[in-house]
Amino acid sequence: MLRVLCLGNPLHSNDAVGEWVFDALQSVDFGPYVEVINGGIGGLTLLPYFKDCECVLIVDLIKSDQPVGTRQLLTDLPSHLKQLPTTVATHGGDLTTLLSMLPLYVPNPPRIDLLSMSAEHVCYFSENSSQEIRQGIAALCDDVKHYISRYHVSGTPA
Repeated sequence: MLRVLCLGNPLHSNDAVGEWVFDALQSVDFGPYVEVINGGIGGLTLLPYFKDCECVLIVDLIKSDQPVGTRQLLTDLPSHLKQLPTTVATHGGDLTTLLSMLPLYVPNPPRIDLLSMSAEHVCYFSENSSQEIRQGIAALCDDVKHYISRYHVSGTPA
């Protein structure tokens, strides 16, 4: 089982990336081995989504010095925990906290990858997103589809 966990907050401008990807993927049937989930700003309430699966792909916005709208795949996310506090937006308890708590909740955590889009900043309590971010959503959805297409029916990432 592959879970695509889309994170984002539509009240924080560019941070709605995960929610927009989730919305765009609702019309796609990925079959019985893939679940696309709107994780919103779930924080630690997302822990159950890491149970009973082989892989979780997190889709989220990151704050970085890359050009706005840059998409990137970071594989084996838990091995990058020390880098996350300065780069990943907070969602009701940041990803660093979530990933740190995961081994306590799931003794054998799944593979966790992050597919992200870069932004310089997030405007809190604003629905105004940057044009580069909005224009990049279709490409980010294509990246998710490509990632899923590499995922074997057996549940093993390619």
